[in-house]
Amino acid sequence: MARLRRPKAECRGSGVNDARRPYIKRRKAWDKAMKNLFTKLSEDGWIYVFFDGVFEGNGIYKLGKAKDFICRMQQWNHCCPNPDRIWLEAFWTPKAIRLESVLHIALEELCECRPRYVCKCGIIHVEKFGFRGAAPFSTYEERIRPVILAVIAWIWAQRL
Repeated sequence: MARLRRPKAECRGSGVNDARRPYIKRRKAWDKAMKNLFTKLSEDGWIYVFFDGVFEGNGIYKLGKAKDFICRMQQWNHCCPNPDRIWLEAFWTPKAIRLESVLHIALEELCECRPRYVCKCGIIHVEKFGFRGAAPFSTYEERIRPVILAVIAWIWAQRL
């Protein structure tokens, strides 16, 4: 599996907290997530990704899990409406609940920041990732999707 690297520069911006954990905490979280991936029960489900607009020069992406993807998509669109949201892709995978934790840590390692700010819906969504640039499709295809596919392919191989 992938190895964690040293932290990058923090998110810049006025009044925005960066939710990225320091390297040591990410390393401990990675070890725990990998251990739990095979020791605890986890249900199959969907891993989904959407682009949630641009915030202070960073494209914001959300990676989540769901048992029923269509229902989850409707919940997001109803509870946190955003005209800039673009649903990019969803993957059916074994151990989706645990796999989401592994993918969050992997994306946290790649992203420029994890902005923590009050959304238009009034909630602070912490599980979002900021990547430089506002081109959602190219950033997703070049930086995010390869990580997701590699981890999901690895988990499917472990299942066989």
